[in-house]
Amino acid sequence: MRCTRHDPFTESSELALDVVSIQALDQASNRSQWVTIPHFLFACAPSSLLQGQYPQAVQGVAGLGHTTVALPIQLASSFGFRPQFSLCLSSPRRKTVGFFRKPSVQVQPRTYNPSNHRCARRVLHTGKISEDQQPNCPFNTFSLNNQGFGGTLISTTTPYTVLEHSVFKTFTEFFANQLTGVPQVEAIPPFGLCFDANILPPTRVGTPNIDFVMQNKNVTWTFLGVDALVRVRPNVSCLAVVDGGSNPGAAITIGAYQLEGNFVHFDLLRSRVGFYRSRLSQLFRCSNFNFTGAHLALEADATAE
Repeated sequence: MRCTRHDPFTESSELALDVVSIQALDQASNRSQWVTIPHFLFACAPSSLLQGQYPQAVQGVAGLGHTTVALPIQLASSFGFRPQFSLCLSSPRRKTVGFFRKPSVQVQPRTYNPSNHRCARRVLHTGKISEDQQPNCPFNTFSLNNQGFGGTLISTTTPYTVLEHSVFKTFTEFFANQLTGVPQVEAIPPFGLCFDANILPPTRVGTPNIDFVMQNKNVTWTFLGVDALVRVRPNVSCLAVVDGGSNPGAAITIGAYQLEGNFVHFDLLRSRVGFYRSRLSQLFRCSNFNFTGAHLALEADATAE
């Protein structure tokens, strides 16, 4: 078992016990009811923990790892279902969907891979990044080494995808070469590659898609190229990836912007991660999730630690 070197907690805090009530939804009837967890464990942390890196409205942080005090583990233990959860992130101005039991999700068995399940954050075994089926980044930087460096993380608290410097350099050069006919403009921090937004293709056609190819080469998580660009000024769009330097801890951290519009399912018991690309579908959006008719086929499943 190898975990990453990332540790967001540097201080201890008081462990408390309280009663928690949450709304539970019956998918069959689309009706909700309040349910209670009588002995819910949580930590009392200083308000400074939330300053700087989260929006002002945030009142706390939910742990989604494998520890016994993590939110999905406590819910599963209290109500007797398998520890798992799903997230469907929308844009900041729209609602986000979260499940702590699996909705009606159909999974292709051939896409599953075994994985290590003890790390607190999701670490994917990524083999390479490709753009429109053309590989352009080396494999060895994506693997965890003995010191815990490398690997690919999924992070909802990181705004944009962060790449280790050598990966960032190769990736952005290749993306720029693929996006022909669009002039580059001066980069606007924190981004390193920006374009004239007035010349960008108005549709999905013409902007290279980005594929995260997992160690099991049958598993690919595709991000539409048009969704990899973020408008930072009326006439400037930038590739929404950030240079993480030469020693960021993880070779790749997939950030919240790239996660938007993706239904991501985490099976903590089996240590499997499944993806449904809602932005490719006209029938499903995270912002208007149909709780009674959500029958999703997870198109890719990846090894996760």
